[in-house]
Amino acid sequence: MPTARTAEPGSAHNPPVPAPLPNPLPPRFPVIVGPTAGGKSSLAVEVALAFASRQPSTPAPIAAEILTADAFQLYRGMDIGTAKPTLAERKNVPHHLIDVRDPRDPAPFTVHDWLHAAEAAIADCRARNTIPILVGGTHLYIQNFLTGMFQGPGADEALRAELRARGLASLREELERVDPDAARRIHPNDERRTIRALEVFRLTGTPISEHQKQWGAESRTDCVLVILDWPTELINRRINARVKQMMADGFLEEVQRLKAEGAFAENANPQAREALGYKQLLPHLDGKCSLEDAVEQIKIETRHFAKAQRTWLRRLRMTPGCVVIDAARTPVEAWPSIVLRACGDQGPTPPRAEGLPDPTDEPHSQPFLPDRPHPSCYTLPPPTKPAARLLWLAVLMGLFSLLGLALFFLGVFFSMGQVSGIGGWLAIGAVVTLLLITPTIVRSQKPASDQRNYLVCPHCTYQLRGLPSPGACPECGNVFTAESLKQDWERIIEMEKSGP
Repeated sequence: MPTARTAEPGSAHNPPVPAPLPNPLPPRFPVIVGPTAGGKSSLAVEVALAFASRQPSTPAPIAAEILTADAFQLYRGMDIGTAKPTLAERKNVPHHLIDVRDPRDPAPFTVHDWLHAAEAAIADCRARNTIPILVGGTHLYIQNFLTGMFQGPGADEALRAELRARGLASLREELERVDPDAARRIHPNDERRTIRALEVFRLTGTPISEHQKQWGAESRTDCVLVILDWPTELINRRINARVKQMMADGFLEEVQRLKAEGAFAENANPQAREALGYKQLLPHLDGKCSLEDAVEQIKIETRHFAKAQRTWLRRLRMTPGCVVIDAARTPVEAWPSIVLRACGDQGPTPPRAEGLPDPTDEPHSQPFLPDRPHPSCYTLPPPTKPAARLLWLAVLMGLFSLLGLALFFLGVFFSMGQVSGIGGWLAIGAVVTLLLITPTIVRSQKPASDQRNYLVCPHCTYQLRGLPSPGACPECGNVFTAESLKQDWERIIEMEKSGP
């Protein structure tokens, strides 16, 4: 029986099979931040799934794991109130740095502890050829992760006890005298940070604000910061809806259970007791306020927290190469692909109509890629709207100024000093108000000078800089022309100008 012949490797019948290429990770991993209730956690999960499902021509899909930068999600059992993703919401994506501490453990979990754990988790992910996705709302963690941590002097317990015995009012007075910059940044009721600032000054002779200016000049280059930007009105509505949903999901019962387990006892972790929502519900459980009042306080304090986060985000926007997603105007479905592109992961080439050039081939039509430092990447400039209320206020102030002048001259003519005085002050106040609001009204009536430098794909809202040559959107493949995009952007400006 003849034996089958096997072709030699490299022959025409059996060409050599190339060795599989290693799966290259994108050059950067994402760091996703934004205000509370802004959709950060769900975006991180969708980004991880997008990495896992992408099908480029040669590399295999990339495994991704999520690292949480949240000061309270790290405590076990504190789930609903910290908006910790449920098992269903995680969609089988591994999550790290959550449920790592018992709230009954009195030992504090410091920024240094989190940084050490985060760096270890990132090193572990890279060793397994997995991309980490860092996400969270504790922006102090994020700032220190991106720029390094100020290594101050160690704790001096005797000095801390001495300072604590003086009372917060006296400490604030000293802090405002020796370190006004730190005093402006630290909340007047934040005793812990006030004591630390004074401790650093006493031990080093230099204000802590000066120490902090010496670190953070260099930002790490192995990651890209992605900021979800929400208007205040929308995020406040989302916060109120989240609090309502948390109560429906059993938040009160969760706090009752943790309290019964001793999680909020005097000898338990003091940081856990300060967690937003838990701190407001504990007085209700102690009979000090009604449930309705406690829930309203949660909403109020969460909105205050979101305001503080916006201050942090304004600082983080200065990070070179950061990507800002206008969450109110960019479709949610487009967020993951924006993050992937920010990481340098281009994925499959989008389809283009035959014969049309790639718009990214033209120097003047290059999209704003993340490696081009700009604080407004992938973000439409804020639209200008007519200041209708200011216009009405200007008309009202004009009428008040005329009324004031009439009263003034009437009082002078009839020798009524009190009437002339009232009329004079009324006229002066109206004129000053009119002068103050006039520049704002003038600015609001014309589009910003740089608005026409930004064009957006009308199909997926992908943003390009300048007037692109005819081609296809690099994000969705939609065919466009320079004229059509110009007309589209001009239409957007006209709509905004004519809006309410």
